[in-house]
Amino acid sequence: MLIKVDDSLIFRGYIVKVVFNDFMLETFSSGDVLKFYDGMNTVSSLLGSYSRTTYPEVIYSTGRYLYVKFNTDSSFNYRGFSFSVSAVKEGTSTVYSLQLFNFLKPYKCVVSVN
Repeated sequence: MLIKVDDSLIFRGYIVKVVFNDFMLETFSSGDVLKFYDGMNTVSSLLGSYSRTTYPEVIYSTGRYLYVKFNTDSSFNYRGFSFSVSAVKEGTSTVYSLQLFNFLKPYKCVVSVN
């Protein structure tokens, strides 16, 4: 899934910020993994790879794109994950927009825009 800062903010110094609301993936193996890349695809720099119950407090892109990839082996069903995404002005607390991504059991993607 590609997340990007709105085109109107390209030259205003906005980046992508991710904050987790909930996170619990398969704990018996590393079959479920959530990865974040700093760019448009998996060729971009890996910002982090998260599984089980380990996740960061916040993730920032260095530019306008953030690519998210979720891999699952479907062997066990755990709660899933939920995170909020916002466009923030780099180096400030200015927030332009906020979206909520829920991948919680029963594993249906729900995206809310505030």
